[in-house]
Amino acid sequence: MMWNCGCPSFGCIKSLARNYAVLSEEHKAYFELALIEEPDPVYMGNFIIRDVELWLS
Repeated sequence: MMWNCGCPSFGCIKSLARNYAVLSEEHKAYFELALIEEPDPVYMGNFIIRDVELWLS
């Protein structure tokens, strides 16, 4: 099962990533977080996060 936030708000993406990061390893085993990103055309080495996918196992 895949849940795609589809939210244009960067706050939504930051909140999802932050909440995932604080999960215990036991709870992280149930989820996978995938960032949909692309290289920043202006700042070399930086990436722009376009979306987040949260996979449930």
